[in-house]
Amino acid sequence: MAMVFPSYALYPHQSVAQNIATALKLKKVPSAEIDRRVNHVAQKLELSHLLERKPGQ
Repeated sequence: MAMVFPSYALYPHQSVAQNIATALKLKKVPSAEIDRRVNHVAQKLELSHLLERKPGQ
């Protein structure tokens, strides 16, 4: 898990889930594992209901 400053470090054209998954995709983690990890961290941070939104929403 890492901290991301919302003012400049998020990709505005991607959803919250896609932003969380970016580093894992760069590391070539399998899609199923990315989905599992994104959902796990979203639950811990109570963001599950926001995963499909864009950062500006």
